[in-house]
Amino acid sequence: HFSASDVLTGEVGAEALAGKIVLVGGSAAGTHDFHTTPYGPLVPGVEVHANLMENVLQGDYLVRPDWFRILDLLMILGSGLLLALVSRFFKAYASLLLLGAGIAGYLGVDYYLFTQKGLWVNSVYPVFTQLFVYTGITVYRFAFEERQKRFIKTAFSQYLAPTVVDRLVDNPSLLKLGGERRVMTAFFSDVAGFSSISEKLSPEELVELLNDYLTEMTDILLKYEGTVDKFEGDAIIAFFGAPLDFQDHAERACLASLEMQERLRALRQEWHGQGRQELFARIGLNTGPMVVGNMGSRTRMDYTMMGDSVNLASRLEGVNKQYQTAILISQFTYEKVR
Repeated sequence: HFSASDVLTGEVGAEALAGKIVLVGGSAAGTHDFHTTPYGPLVPGVEVHANLMENVLQGDYLVRPDWFRILDLLMILGSGLLLALVSRFFKAYASLLLLGAGIAGYLGVDYYLFTQKGLWVNSVYPVFTQLFVYTGITVYRFAFEERQKRFIKTAFSQYLAPTVVDRLVDNPSLLKLGGERRVMTAFFSDVAGFSSISEKLSPEELVELLNDYLTEMTDILLKYEGTVDKFEGDAIIAFFGAPLDFQDHAERACLASLEMQERLRALRQEWHGQGRQELFARIGLNTGPMVVGNMGSRTRMDYTMMGDSVNLASRLEGVNKQYQTAILISQFTYEKVR
């Protein structure tokens, strides 16, 4: 570039312009002769003409072969599919970082080809495709994960400890609802002589007493992260070792049973002082392979257990009556905790 005033005053010698094609134009802001180009938003019109003339003289044109259309299509499909696959294995934040790195890398290659090789690769559609795919996947995952979290909280908050529910919400892969065979410890408890007790109390007194008892016992079960299967009148059916796979499920079940009996002794003292009916509970435990999962009809399902090992725990609870004991465990459970 030479200033026109320098040429007219002779500060720029004739030899600097000899044999050259000279274009005269203005670059002052007031001339309004500015144009937007890939190299900048405000390029004087005279420079646009100069670049055009150089391209003609040098044969150095911006090239976009016909097969680049196929390349554009492949880049759109490839980038979208790649991002979709990557998003399956990474969380949203990690996917966002990968998306940013991918777009930056793609634009860097595109800029290099454009400035150094004179090749024009369409960067708009692939970039917007990646943004669109990422947004769609993120929205879908958010909706799916929120629905899954609501389901887990609704399905398990009634018979699992809050800490266990939180762990399942954070890592739903720990939960296998379809049914699986797993070694667990089954828990059965029953109130001794409850039928005769119920005949002595009014319905209101019976319900109040039973609710107090079940609340205290359930709190202890949940303390040791047991799963309450169901209540059948005065009976409590629970298990340890699902949905979270604890290796010490037998020990947890034994500790919970001991604490429940200890708490029940304290409750009997309280009830005696209040003139209320006292309760005695029998507990049976067995450890072994069981089937656990969501079972039921299409409209109502329970997360429950079944199998011979479950039946043995139920029988052990009943055998307490013959031996005048409060807790009976099987040989299988004993082998786990001795």
